[in-house]
Amino acid sequence: MPGTPDYSLQKDGNFSFYENITLEKFQYFANVIGLHTGKDIDIIYPRIKDAEEIVELGPGYGRALDFILEKGYKGKITGVERIPQFVNYMNERYKGSVTVEELDIRDYRFELPRKVGAVLWLWSGILELTAEEQLNCIAECSRSLVDGGVLVIEAPYQEIKKLGNVEDSSSKKIKFETEWGTLNAYFTSLDDIENFASKTGFSRVDYTVYKTDTDLERVVYFLYKD
Repeated sequence: MPGTPDYSLQKDGNFSFYENITLEKFQYFANVIGLHTGKDIDIIYPRIKDAEEIVELGPGYGRALDFILEKGYKGKITGVERIPQFVNYMNERYKGSVTVEELDIRDYRFELPRKVGAVLWLWSGILELTAEEQLNCIAECSRSLVDGGVLVIEAPYQEIKKLGNVEDSSSKKIKFETEWGTLNAYFTSLDDIENFASKTGFSRVDYTVYKTDTDLERVVYFLYKD
């Protein structure tokens, strides 16, 4: 796109942020953001319930997976998570009902002919990758989906100033400071999502804007491979 800025982030530095965060603090943030009641899953589930397999990229402590299982999903679930403490926690918590792969989503691969019905990338996970990494990951998600499959991306919607310290509004870089580390991010817009989708084999993009239980405006994007 004309005038596209440099979106490079210190992505590897984010590893220490999650490595140092406690599960309790992570759950606290879910409450602050208003995702602790699964409002996003209420929107998403009708579009994924018939998928034979669901993959979640970066499931953390399993917030979304809990709500999906509570709704009665009977298919196969795989979580792709790179932080060892969350991998260990989920392996213990789900005890085989969820397959957990310890893998960075930038290296996410499913070898053909294995394909899945839905891939979930929730709770702003996409914001932590550079634009190039986002494009590469979305391309891999497209490759791993069955025809008719869907990639679901959930993120903030036009509230960049509420997310953290905005370094440069033109580049949409964000820095979130905490006592245990700094989280670097890039605010991904609808234009970005539509641009990525058009380059990676998705036939259409739907989206739903909603407010969480703490009145934050967020958006769910549905990228369909028809």
